[in-house]
Amino acid sequence: MTKFLQRFKKDWQKKKILIMGLGLQGRGVQDAAFFARIGAEVKVTDLKTADQLKPSLKKLKKHSISYVLGKHRKKDFLEADLILRNAAVPQNSSFLKLARKEGIRVEMDEALFVQYAPIKMIGITGTRGKSTTTVLIYQILKKAGLPVWLGGNISGLATLPLLEKVSIDDYLVAELSSWQLQGFDKVKTSPDIAVITNIYQDHLDRYSSMADYISDKRIIFKYQTKDNFLVLNQQSERLKRLAGEAKSRVVWFSQKNIPLDWQLKLKGDHNRFNAAAALKVAEVLKIKNSLVKKTIEDFPGLDYRLQTIAKINGVDFINDTTSTTPAAGIAALASFSQPIVLIGRL
Repeated sequence: MTKFLQRFKKDWQKKKILIMGLGLQGRGVQDAAFFARIGAEVKVTDLKTADQLKPSLKKLKKHSISYVLGKHRKKDFLEADLILRNAAVPQNSSFLKLARKEGIRVEMDEALFVQYAPIKMIGITGTRGKSTTTVLIYQILKKAGLPVWLGGNISGLATLPLLEKVSIDDYLVAELSSWQLQGFDKVKTSPDIAVITNIYQDHLDRYSSMADYISDKRIIFKYQTKDNFLVLNQQSERLKRLAGEAKSRVVWFSQKNIPLDWQLKLKGDHNRFNAAAALKVAEVLKIKNSLVKKTIEDFPGLDYRLQTIAKINGVDFINDTTSTTPAAGIAALASFSQPIVLIGRL
């Protein structure tokens, strides 16, 4: 048992843990299973029904967990010792407001992790390119032989259960959405190396304005010190303005940092920005350029991001279902010189 897990177990074994938002992406499932493994009394509440959550519930069958599905109940929040909030749950939820008013602790996966495991952290946020940049940085550190773990907003992963594995000299590379960063604001911490890929209009169904959205994004460097690093996109006017607020050392990246003779498997100019961000993080960590070059050139990309799924009669079929904003769609279309037939769904 790691020393981090030992302390965590001491604090939360036999305590009442309420998981607010199980979801279908895997993080809620892994967090619920983790708390069950350490001997906590776990309850899951989700507005989705049991039928909608069937795949997630199936994975938790072997654990002793109770469920309140299709609704939330005030009493579940008032009885909890700790509420773990899913990033999809707004922080101004009336149920969370009630819990906070009664002094009940509300946390998020990644922010709770860093309170128990203060290991070296590289955090990546931005509107687009977060996942690709995060996994690419992780692969570079892994190939360099550094002890590194992948976490944050990567589909199918949860950070908190890494308490069972990590040591003090390890690195955590984590994608951090604006909502996950709200948890970091609560505990007043930022990653040792912070990366912001870009900032475009997004999530205005959850935010009242772009200013509010950017306010959450800046949390990634808000609590950094002069010994930390902030890696920013040189071609973003918004990030140039934010750079003036940083207490940390600012490192700029541009697609021009990737030499033209590097043969990337990643399609599109936007992916040269992602690769450049990873390159600059590697330079901060003093990783050999030859290793970085090979890792970037070999990196095939992630599923659902300009992913070639078939080639039929000379026609490439590309899955880019993560292009959920105009900026992402435009970047994807600009990645090809041949004629394109765009298939979408309204």
